[in-house]
Amino acid sequence: MGKAVRLDKFLADSGAGTRTDVKKLIQKGMVQVNGEKVKKPELKVDPENDVVELGGCLLYTSDA
Repeated sequence: MGKAVRLDKFLADSGAGTRTDVKKLIQKGMVQVNGEKVKKPELKVDPENDVVELGGCLLYTSDA
């Protein structure tokens, strides 16, 4: 199992914008984790196991 990180940090590190930018996108409901809309930037995601989408575009999916 991978190490969980905050959703806003994960998105910012993925090149989706600054942490401030991605927090706004998250709060607008534009981010889905494992098929569910999320509105909390502090949500922990596991990059090795979670599917993260921004505006319908897949940012990461596990190979498992």
